[in-house]
Amino acid sequence: MKRFKTIRWICNECEWDWETLSVIVDEEQETEQCPSCNSFDVRESIAAPSIRFEGSGFYETDYK
Repeated sequence: MKRFKTIRWICNECEWDWETLSVIVDEEQETEQCPSCNSFDVRESIAAPSIRFEGSGFYETDYK
């Protein structure tokens, strides 16, 4: 079973941000290119994962 991760990228040239879905592997990842200006001067942005707990012990107001 393949595991995936979402990577958020930010271009250092035009400040465009976008997300890609990538397979988690031990190898180093390819260089990403900005879809807006085609620059290779991009960086990964760290974002907190979106987690939502459901069940009888959690309330809808816990997320507001």
